[in-house]
Amino acid sequence: MYEMVKNGEVDGCFEDIPVVGYKIASGQVDFKIIHEDPSGQYGFAVLKGENQELLEAFNKGLAELKSNGGYDEIVNKYIKK
Repeated sequence: MYEMVKNGEVDGCFEDIPVVGYKIASGQVDFKIIHEDPSGQYGFAVLKGENQELLEAFNKGLAELKSNGGYDEIVNKYIKK
């Protein structure tokens, strides 16, 4: 998955925060975590300085989900038990 991001085959990836955080901290990948979900310990990562259009679309969609209650519905349905 990381290689696909680095090679430009995909624009981003979802991964467990501790896993991608370790990869970034150890210099194995030059990614930036753009969103962390503390309720599920997931993040969304893309290459640093790349994919601005994807980042804007992701952030816009996430903001919309949070403002219309959809985010809470998803968290309550799949994460909080």
